[in-house]
Amino acid sequence: MKKILIFGALADCDITLGTFLINNGYDVTIARHQRYQYNHTSKGLVSPLPNSTQIKYTKKTIDLIKETKKADLIITFTGSLPLSLHLWWVFKKVLDLPPTINIPTGSDMSELINKKKFLSYVYKYVLKSVNINLINPRKDFLQTLNKHNIKNVSFFRYPHRFLKKNCAVNNFSEIIFFHPTRIDFLSQKKLKQSKGNDIFFEEFDKALASGLNAKCYLIEHGKDWKYLQEKTSISKYSNNYIWLKKLRFEEYVKYMNFADVIVDQFYVGWMGGIAHEAMSLGKPVLTYVSKASASLLYGSDLPPILNCNIKKESLCDTLLSCNSKKELLLLGSKGQKWLVRNHGWHICIKHFNNIINSIS
Repeated sequence: MKKILIFGALADCDITLGTFLINNGYDVTIARHQRYQYNHTSKGLVSPLPNSTQIKYTKKTIDLIKETKKADLIITFTGSLPLSLHLWWVFKKVLDLPPTINIPTGSDMSELINKKKFLSYVYKYVLKSVNINLINPRKDFLQTLNKHNIKNVSFFRYPHRFLKKNCAVNNFSEIIFFHPTRIDFLSQKKLKQSKGNDIFFEEFDKALASGLNAKCYLIEHGKDWKYLQEKTSISKYSNNYIWLKKLRFEEYVKYMNFADVIVDQFYVGWMGGIAHEAMSLGKPVLTYVSKASASLLYGSDLPPILNCNIKKESLCDTLLSCNSKKELLLLGSKGQKWLVRNHGWHICIKHFNNIINSIS
């Protein structure tokens, strides 16, 4: 049995992937720096989590090096392992690292790699040096790969977390929107990769003015939440915005269950983990997915969502279409079936087995 080392505590992706592989018979160790302690008692997931013996907490680089020597295969998120080992090209020769799979993520692929910084050159080298990079076919990802002549890639159906349905009851007459994504604005140029939050809240106000009977729950996190909180506080519809403090995982799951519609990002043209987690609960998702990009991975079986390209379509009109809880439940049910069909672990493990066998 191959021994797999997973490194990179990115939004608990290491835990999700580790659980997936362990449940499918792999011998997995999840390496985390000791500052990223994980709570194993969470009851918000469908699949049980690995127990504490499968997570090795490291304090120094030498501890991490020791773990790499025990592994037959390394999986690293966003280049975390080679970047943690500093000079990848030196360590790769000295340590004789095993085959390595890298899973790049958002801003690294769309921003970091294109900057004129030393770390950007290192990251570019990482992408070219690993055995394979597993990506989703976002348009900006494909442009980056082509620009830097990075060819060791494969499209990948990631095994996202499936959340547990709970008994949270929503008896409100209003449509309840839950916006759990970070609040970052493109207009303020704080991040090039905005989530499109500014557009959403402008259009939400318009929809309310046009008769939408709704409330929106949102979280105090991201670079611009204070700015938005001030803006919503002086809105004519300030009572329709409910601000939440940063949520623990169990609280996040509670609000995901409670809401009628989950709001994800609008600019990158792809669904993130939040969208998949919402669909696992049978919740409709309001976001933007490029049909051209999605067809590269899913063919004609595109995700059934409230899809809105805010550069070309009216988000206000899309919001106004969310006026029937019965229809939203039907859309959520379709999304849940689609998720099982396209990201169920029985599907993902076949792809993953093929990738592991191809580089081992």
